[in-house]
Amino acid sequence: MNETEAICRLAAPDNLTLGRNEVHVWRADLRLPQSEIERLLSILSEDEHRRATSFRTSNHKDRFVAARGTLRRILSLYLCIQPERLLFTYGNHGKPKLANEINKDRLRFNLSHSGDYALYAVTADRRIGVDIEVVSPKRRHNRIPERFFHPQEIRALRSLPKSQQLDAFYTCWTQKEAYIKARGLKLVSELNRFSIPLEPGKQATVIDVDQNPENTDRWTIMDINPFAGYRAALVVEGEDVDVSFRLWEYK
Repeated sequence: MNETEAICRLAAPDNLTLGRNEVHVWRADLRLPQSEIERLLSILSEDEHRRATSFRTSNHKDRFVAARGTLRRILSLYLCIQPERLLFTYGNHGKPKLANEINKDRLRFNLSHSGDYALYAVTADRRIGVDIEVVSPKRRHNRIPERFFHPQEIRALRSLPKSQQLDAFYTCWTQKEAYIKARGLKLVSELNRFSIPLEPGKQATVIDVDQNPENTDRWTIMDINPFAGYRAALVVEGEDVDVSFRLWEYK
C-alpha cells in the first residue's frame, strides 16, 4: 500500500464515528503560525501548560503545543465534546488515555511526533500504538541497534547490504516502538526482549523471545511511509482491522 496516496484530504466533519474494526490514522503538520499556537495553548490543561513551559526552546514548546492541541481537537470530534473539556489519565509508563467518565465509547488512541509532523491513531476498544521518526543516516552507524535491538534483529540487520540497512533499521525501530506503545510498556528496557524479523516483503510479526505470556500473534503491524524523509509504523490489537489515512487541516 502506498500510504501517501491513501491519505485522503478532508475537512473534518462536526463529529466522527468509528466502526468496530476501523482505525483512523491522522497526519498533522506542526509548523503553525503563532496565532494558531496561541489558540491551541488556550485549550490545554494546566498540566499540559506546565509541560509546555518546561521546554528550553520556543520551537520545542510550539511543537508540543501543536501536537497536544491537535490531539484534543481530533478526539473532540469523536466524543462530541469541547476539546478543552477532555480529561486524560496516564499509565505507569506515561501512555495517555481518556478518562472513563468522558469515554463511554471506549475510544483508544495513540500519538507520535517527530520533526515537523505528528501521527494520531484512533480506534474503538483496541490497544493501539503509532510511531513516526525523521530518517537520519547517522543512526545506521552509531550502534543504536547493538544497544537496543534483540540479537536476532541485529544479526539480520547487519547481514543486509549497507545500502539497505538504513531503511531496515527505521522499519524495525518504528515497529518496535509502536508495539511497545500499544502494550503500554517501558520503552528502553523492553526493546530487546522481543524480536520483529527483518524479512523484506513479508508481513511483520512479533516473536516473544522472553516467553512473556502476552499473546504476540494478536497484533497487526503496518508500515506507514507518510512522505520522503520520514518512516512510521502502526500496531493494532487484532487482525480484522480496516485502516484509513486522513490529513488534518487547520481551519
